[in-house]
Amino acid sequence: MAKAKRGFPPAATPTPAKETSLMERLRYRWHLVATFLLIVVGSAIIWAMTSFSGLEVEDLNYEVVAVYPHDPGAFTQGLLYHDGALYESTGQYGESSIRKVELKTGKVLEITPLADSFFAEGLTMVGDQFYQLTWKSGVGFVYNISLQPVRQFEYDGEGWGLVYDGRYLIMSDKSATLRFHDPETMRLERNLPIKYGQSAVPEINEMEYVEGQLFVNVWKRDYIYRIDLNSGQVTGRINLGNLLSLEERPQQSDDGSLNGIAYNPESGTFYVTGKRWPKLFEIRLK
Repeated sequence: MAKAKRGFPPAATPTPAKETSLMERLRYRWHLVATFLLIVVGSAIIWAMTSFSGLEVEDLNYEVVAVYPHDPGAFTQGLLYHDGALYESTGQYGESSIRKVELKTGKVLEITPLADSFFAEGLTMVGDQFYQLTWKSGVGFVYNISLQPVRQFEYDGEGWGLVYDGRYLIMSDKSATLRFHDPETMRLERNLPIKYGQSAVPEINEMEYVEGQLFVNVWKRDYIYRIDLNSGQVTGRINLGNLLSLEERPQQSDDGSLNGIAYNPESGTFYVTGKRWPKLFEIRLK
């Protein structure tokens, strides 16, 4: 008998690997696709929750200082305070106007109606003149302190809210971007996208400029949003859903929407109302 050689044992005969079946390869690929989809969907959910969570948006509390009568026939589109009185732009075809209103009684002191073909929108003041937008006509009007028409101006797109920051006319047009115009030439100087977290904020309506920040209504929402004009981000919100009872709110169409913000720098308070609201509220942020 031959003696076994010392050293490493003989190598084992390799066993042929089993060939992976087509079904197994497809199953493996499906697992990869499913895992990828779960990651994508999960990331989207987290992004959406972050976008709408308002974690970086401050909830601003307020107190009601006074309640005044408001013309229930006024479809409020623009509101501002000047020299002890309120000035208001009212909308709807055949009803549009610019008017001076006695604050404590709601009495209309002066009024200039627009032609029936115009639907009045935002209102602001530049110097001693009032600027008023119209909805779809691409035409705005300038009035003197007595509400007499001085001139017209033109712009592209729809007219919604309007405010003056001391340098530019800031205009909204239903989109999520504010437009900054030169008040003399109406030349577009700047665009500013508005966001709530990562989400765009379209349909900004009536606006008020206060100490470098913008306070705005958004169509059919019971919040006033505070916007940083450098970043375009919403930084605060005021929930006014309980300000006027449902029984007092008009229910037809767009009637009843919260719309109208005016700031009184003397008292540091805001006047707020809505479309065809019977009341105007004076509030102070806490």
